[in-house]
Amino acid sequence: MVKAQTMRGVSALLCESNIDPKKFYDLFDLNPSIENETNRLVPFKVFVKILETLQQQTSFNHPSIYLAKLQLQQVADPYFDLIKNAPNIDVALQIGKRFRYTYGETAFWHWSIEGEYVLIQRQSFAPLTVNDREHSLYSLAIVFLLLKSNAGEELRLKRVSLVQPEDKHKIELETFFQCPISFFQDFDGFILDINDLYKPNKNFTQKRYEKLLKELSAHPIVFPKNQQFSTLVKSLILQMLSTGEYTLNVIANIMNMHPRKIQNRLLKEGLSYTEILLEVRMNGAKRLLIQKDIPLTQISLLLGYSETSAFSRAFKTVYKCSPRAWRKKHCVELLEVT
Repeated sequence: MVKAQTMRGVSALLCESNIDPKKFYDLFDLNPSIENETNRLVPFKVFVKILETLQQQTSFNHPSIYLAKLQLQQVADPYFDLIKNAPNIDVALQIGKRFRYTYGETAFWHWSIEGEYVLIQRQSFAPLTVNDREHSLYSLAIVFLLLKSNAGEELRLKRVSLVQPEDKHKIELETFFQCPISFFQDFDGFILDINDLYKPNKNFTQKRYEKLLKELSAHPIVFPKNQQFSTLVKSLILQMLSTGEYTLNVIANIMNMHPRKIQNRLLKEGLSYTEILLEVRMNGAKRLLIQKDIPLTQISLLLGYSETSAFSRAFKTVYKCSPRAWRKKHCVELLEVT
């Protein structure tokens, strides 16, 4: 099932092609009013068929892309807003993973780091078919626009990967995604530079981000069976660090678990909450310090430290040198390698 709000903008596209929305929706036993029924659910197959029919009947080569653009511009959605306002793309993807059962029942995103690049792959709870190609473009367009909203217009993908055969409107797709397109690939998704994953959102504000997180806090967290418990806790810590609210009690409240139960489950993996909190912070510190244009004051804020001096002390305790010295050494090493 998909949320009915994914239909918003369909009538506008139809009108631009001089097609009566009522007659169009009659084909699916629906009414144009469904575009305003935000809590209604529609079978995934119906939405896929709507996108496919739009592609056949309207004057747009890829109506799914224009639909995605309309929705990002017009639809007020706390989930979209949260991703746009996340501290960086890394946290935005963690948020997408956290709420995927609520907002991405059919398609969700998996990412992995391969050397200097990040692979962001579209995956699915349901089997996908060739007829799903327009939905795939719709999903890619939504995520691409969200990533740009987070990272800024200067974000440039290295490449877009598509499972589908080469499109005769390839140039239009490359113009939209602003990068080369590869067809007949093993996955639908993106390839981007690893630095873009951690680059701070220039529009990030702590209060706005914290407010949006609270708006979605009622949604339950589903524990993936194939994921270590500590991995889930680390993900939640990463999402909460920049709010300054990341204590064990806060995370326990989000997970609807008693703090002692969390400690006991971490203990089974030979870990403590203090240890993984420090691990998340220090891993984040190294990723940010490699980017020379990010000031230490901003890094401290993103890692949840109240003062830069507190961050420096913690970093020096772990790495036996100051953040400034570590940055100088490793940035020089990177220049020598390249």
